[in-house]
Amino acid sequence: MNINATLIVEMITFLLFVWFVMGVIWPPVIRALEKRRTQIAEGIAAAHQEMDVQLKAAKRELYTEIAGLALKAAGQVVHEELDDDKHHKLVGKLVQSWS
Repeated sequence: MNINATLIVEMITFLLFVWFVMGVIWPPVIRALEKRRTQIAEGIAAAHQEMDVQLKAAKRELYTEIAGLALKAAGQVVHEELDDDKHHKLVGKLVQSWS
């Protein structure tokens, strides 16, 4: 194999290019990627917190609705209509026991 000056100059040029990229271009790219990764992680954590809040609210609403239906059914079974005050107290107790 014949190594001439052109090959040596090309190797030196390539090494200088690699050094330039690693020293000047690479660090800002890595910082930008890390910043983006952090933003995505924060967004996902916020999306999970919002989902948890919505899930708890939906459960509360569902428990209240189920309790109301159960009380209406119980009222029909005993042939007595519960007034609003009794109804709200019973629903509150039932929801607290399920939470």
